[in-house]
Amino acid sequence: MKKVTISIYAILLSLSFAQERVILEGEYTYKWGDNETVLVAKSLCYNMALRNMVESYHTFVVSTTDIHNYEVRNDLIQTLSAGYLEDLTVVEERVEKEKNIAYYKLRAYVQPVEFKRVLQQEVKRKLNIYKPKSVRENHYFSVLRQWETGRTVLNNNLEFTTLCFILQFKMRVFTSNKAIYNVTFYDSEGFPLDGTAFDLIPVGTMDKGSVRKVCKNFTLPKGTAYYEIWEAN
Repeated sequence: MKKVTISIYAILLSLSFAQERVILEGEYTYKWGDNETVLVAKSLCYNMALRNMVESYHTFVVSTTDIHNYEVRNDLIQTLSAGYLEDLTVVEERVEKEKNIAYYKLRAYVQPVEFKRVLQQEVKRKLNIYKPKSVRENHYFSVLRQWETGRTVLNNNLEFTTLCFILQFKMRVFTSNKAIYNVTFYDSEGFPLDGTAFDLIPVGTMDKGSVRKVCKNFTLPKGTAYYEIWEAN
């Protein structure tokens, strides 16, 4: 009788834990350009569906209200997706090659208490170590991700870096459209060293909703510790 009671308790406890899980769903439709492969388009579409799924969760929305930096948000989403999404499943996958359209719908489950604990911990940690300011968005596009690929020092002691951006366009945009930004470089004590301007509109025509990667090379002033990017126009 005791063994039966223990077994029933274990089953009820297991069901209780299972009922605590929250279901999340996210979807995304991506129209790729002629210079992109189907494989790249599917990867971008999948990642955007994953992003939409995490960003739609109420706990994530509440915990990141004051975080407008896309790079920080993207890092949070990657961290949470890697270890705290359970039973991640592709509900629907569709590729229409004749229309250059890819579609993904994803589903996963989270343990709300653990998810919230890790999210708050990561928000605090990343805000403490992050300094570069994101471009965020403008009239033409939103910046989904911004990162630095690394620094290279040449024999003449000049230091170079490459800043890359993932842009999603809000409207049809051409190369002739300009989106000028300034980057200011600072030393470790927060004093500005130098700055320059650059344009984030890539070559070609970008349709509304399309996603593009843009990278820019910069020469860093000696002693650069971090940088800020801000809209010039």
